[in-house]
Amino acid sequence: MWNRRQFLARTLQGSSLLALNAVVPQFIFRSAQAAAPGKDTILVVLEMTGGNDGLNTVIPYADDLYHKARPTLRQTDRTVIRLNDQVGLHPGLQGLRPLWDQGKLAVVQGVGYPNPIRSHFESMDVWHTGTLQQASKTGWLGRASAEIDNGSGAVPILHLGPNGQPLALAGAPAGGAVTVNQDNTFQLDLQRITLV
Repeated sequence: MWNRRQFLARTLQGSSLLALNAVVPQFIFRSAQAAAPGKDTILVVLEMTGGNDGLNTVIPYADDLYHKARPTLRQTDRTVIRLNDQVGLHPGLQGLRPLWDQGKLAVVQGVGYPNPIRSHFESMDVWHTGTLQQASKTGWLGRASAEIDNGSGAVPILHLGPNGQPLALAGAPAGGAVTVNQDNTFQLDLQRITLV
């Protein structure tokens, strides 16, 4: 698996699924190539765990406080990819510019929840469950999947990642969330199949 920097560099070079073809299982890659454009609506949720410098991702380049707080890390109005007269993207995110220009990219700032918990792990549980109730055992994507399950037998959620299924997927209908990773690659091993 790639780290965050490798993932962003690779996917911003072109079509995300095509750029990811080394990571995406081949049956998914071939299905995406064969799919009719606009046939289905697909929500792609990308979670990049670990630290991210949000102020140098979506940069408030017009704010004097930003420049005072970051004398060595700051980006200027000449270096950012301007989104408007106040904020811009880090110059390393140039691959996102065409999506912004086409109206296919949105930036949502100031996302949070009331009275945030100071524990990183408890906060991650809040994000995954979509609720402040710490006893919740189901995730927001799992509950949404259960609500929209149309009984077609299709797998509504595909999780690609090096770890097990995240809490956000808990609560999906049986078989509704599949995890593909290095330990579960969806390979057909004919040596383990007994023909009767």
